[in-house]
Parts: sequence; structure tokens; C-alpha cells
Amino acid sequence: AVDGVTMASFMPTRSPKSMRIRQPCCGGCFMDLSSNGGNSVSIAKFFHITIHSLPKSYYTPRLLMIAFLMTLWYVYLPLPVKLRAIFASILYTFIEYTFTTLNDG
Repeated sequence: AVDGVTMASFMPTRSPKSMRIRQPCCGGCFMDLSSNGGNSVSIAKFFHITIHSLPKSYYTPRLLMIAFLMTLWYVYLPLPVKLRAIFASILYTFIEYTFTTLNDG
């Protein structure tokens, strides 16, 4: 890789073999991405959307916060706004999928 500012070539350092991760990562990080780690891991992929798990740390409060926000969205937004949001997100997903497919080949 080449640094865009100084144009100096550098190679990222790799983590020691004993600390290598079990999941693919973008190079030499020290994060524990195993299923019992404290970080989110990729569990599924739908088109270009990657679904991640909730990290084990603070799992219950995060799950409650997501449920609370979903309830607020469902109860307090008017139906036309909800339908526009769903339609826009689906449209954006297909536009992004098409762009990614055409861009990556």
C-alpha cells in the first residue's frame, strides 16, 4: 500500500500467530472476532447487505433499545411516512446492489 500524503510504501504489521482471528478481517487487527468474543460478527448476507450479530457485552440492553426504537417507529409514525420509509429503503437497497454488482463486475 502507498500512503497518499507522503507516497511512502508501508506494510501493515500482522498480529502474532497466537492472537490471529478466526473470522476474516481487513488485515492484522487484534480484535477477537470469534463467536464468543465481545465484538459483532457477520452471520448472514442478503444481496449486498451484511447482517451482524449483537456483541455479547451489553446484549440485553442493546436488544431492549432496538425493540424500544422499533416500537416507537411503529406506534408514533403515521402510515404514509412508514410506507415511504420502507419503499425508499427497498429502492435504495436495489440501487446499491446494482451499483455494487456493476462496479465489482
